[in-house]
Amino acid sequence: MLSYRFMYMSMNGSRNGTGSVPDADVVNPSRYGFLVTPTKMPMMMHMVGGMYAPADQVTFTVMLPILSNSMDHLTRAGGTFTTNSSGIGDLKIGALVGLGAFGNQTVHANLAVSIAQGINHYVLLVDCDLRRPTLHKTFGLQVKDGLREYLEEGTSIAPYLVKTPVSKLTLLPAGNPIASPSELLSSEKMHLLTQEIRDRYQDRFIIFDTPPAHFIADTAFLADVLDGVVLVVHAGRSHGEIVKDVVASIGKENILGVVFNATEEAEREYGFYYRYYKKKA
Repeated sequence: MLSYRFMYMSMNGSRNGTGSVPDADVVNPSRYGFLVTPTKMPMMMHMVGGMYAPADQVTFTVMLPILSNSMDHLTRAGGTFTTNSSGIGDLKIGALVGLGAFGNQTVHANLAVSIAQGINHYVLLVDCDLRRPTLHKTFGLQVKDGLREYLEEGTSIAPYLVKTPVSKLTLLPAGNPIASPSELLSSEKMHLLTQEIRDRYQDRFIIFDTPPAHFIADTAFLADVLDGVVLVVHAGRSHGEIVKDVVASIGKENILGVVFNATEEAEREYGFYYRYYKKKA
């Protein structure tokens, strides 16, 4: 699969803090006194990408940016001139690898990795599956404390955030497993955490990995405090009535879309995952 994206950005004038400064003042010796000041800088970027999947569990990605920038200048003597630069940026090569996580964790992990590989895209991935945390294993991390410990006794989430091997992707792991996490996930502290993350990390995509929706009541609570829900459904095992119950519990207005996980391997993983929660719930 091939892709093409175009980005245009233009910056005009100069600023001092949040206020704009006239170009004449920047070069005025009695004001700021610079010899030269930029007055306008349009920037264009063409991004050519490609994806190739030689196997079901492996997808290679490549992204090549082509840049074109120009900058208009004003001199103290009143003259003007323009500089131009263009060229090919760094070639970025990546891979998405299915690591055998349980169903929806695979979807969330691959989605987070895919977004983080974009230019200027940062991701915070939060593991809310406190009964059976696995996301840290997906990224090959050895962690102990996480969301559970923060909700029980933490005062800041910063000590629990973990950098992953994927650039621009940060993980808040679930922490030590707990048999009955509903009280923690539906607590006021969890509600405040979602607000804090939304306000503090406005430059990031934030993905919450929740337990299977049909068997875990806390998923419905999380759906109410998040911006939207992506429902993961596996073919052959998620019966129509079950999906209807989940949609009714979460609310149609909260669902952004549905991901169908339909491979034979996905059916085996999801089958075990849902049976595990049905047995333990």
